[in-house]
Amino acid sequence: MKSITVKIFFLVTLCHIVGKNVNAQSNGTIRLILIGDAGRQNSDQQTLLSSAAINTLPNKTIAIFLGDNVYPRGFENPTTKEGEESRKIIESQYKPFVKNNTPVFFVPGNHDAYVIGALQKTVQKLGPFISDETQVPVFPTLRVRGDIALIGVNSARATPVFIAAGHVSDRQMKALKTVLEETGKQGLCRIVMIHHPPIRGATVRAKRLYGIRKFQSVVREAGAELVLHGHTHLPTLNWILGPDKARVPVVGVSAAAQSPGGKMPAAGWNEFQITKTQNGFSIEMIRHQTSIITAKPVEIERQILC
Repeated sequence: MKSITVKIFFLVTLCHIVGKNVNAQSNGTIRLILIGDAGRQNSDQQTLLSSAAINTLPNKTIAIFLGDNVYPRGFENPTTKEGEESRKIIESQYKPFVKNNTPVFFVPGNHDAYVIGALQKTVQKLGPFISDETQVPVFPTLRVRGDIALIGVNSARATPVFIAAGHVSDRQMKALKTVLEETGKQGLCRIVMIHHPPIRGATVRAKRLYGIRKFQSVVREAGAELVLHGHTHLPTLNWILGPDKARVPVVGVSAAAQSPGGKMPAAGWNEFQITKTQNGFSIEMIRHQTSIITAKPVEIERQILC
């Protein structure tokens, strides 16, 4: 266990140094753009992604996609018509941001792992957007940009038809605790990204996360500044406990391809403005949602989380 901890600590330290050199962002506000469930390509998705990409700032913005990146079954065989469609769906998500030189990060969702083998294809295809490692990513992943530690957790796995539940393993939770502890010691703002909400009652049993208790226990012991999730297609805000009973915000986001006027909230994206302070970090959340009048995303809410 000691050798694993040392290895992870070395990786964290190395990533931290590289991140500092590439993105000198420590003295200013960093902007995170949070997009959920964008794997269905339609006009609502394209309008939302274009709107979000316009709001990027050079060297100060990071775009995060929170799973269900390819509907309905994840990446198909690349030599088939379905495989070509999968490629187009993914490119529709990251290209508006890459064009603006904005880093893009992905975590997988249940639709990316809908059938056996799909998750592996998704992770291989999205490898450069999931981890800085040159090999196939292993979760939890860590990417450090300036004072921001982006930690990706995989909750996706193949499930029977009509089941969309997620799962986090004991191994992944032990590694997550180590990463959170070491990045915390370095004074980084720790952002945990996971598709399924680590909140009890957030969704029905067939769609819930198995391992909520383990996840919350890790955060309670090791701490985190912000937890981000997709899956529910709802713009939610919940809280879980961190060390010394500190409150850690857990934020969900509307689906990126949801049309206005339906049962679920219209397509939306969240923006987080993160500023380093003497006592840690200040995080402001700004929600954007597609207007039923203009069919374009507009700001609907601002809230200071910490």
